[in-house]
Amino acid sequence: MRYDKRANLYLKQGERYDPATGKNVANFVLIQSDVPCTHMPMSIEKVSSTFGEVERDINTVHFDRKVTGFTHLKIKGNQYKVRKLVPHNRSVAYVEEVSEWN
Repeated sequence: MRYDKRANLYLKQGERYDPATGKNVANFVLIQSDVPCTHMPMSIEKVSSTFGEVERDINTVHFDRKVTGFTHLKIKGNQYKVRKLVPHNRSVAYVEEVSEWN
């Protein structure tokens, strides 16, 4: 498996209300940057069996080492929210692309 992409891993810490925008704003802390990974879409059958829904656009991200403690990540400028993390010697994250992290 080629780990040809790089991911920046973030942790969501706390949330506060911003009266200027009228929305809740979350703080994100960069945990690790430029972590080697492989990013690929998940099949409809596997999404259905794992998450019970077919309408979600879930992707699989394989890391070359064990990574834990993150809730969001960026790959090539695209933002993803972690739906499920499997931390083994080589971690796997099931992520969903989102336009905003809140």
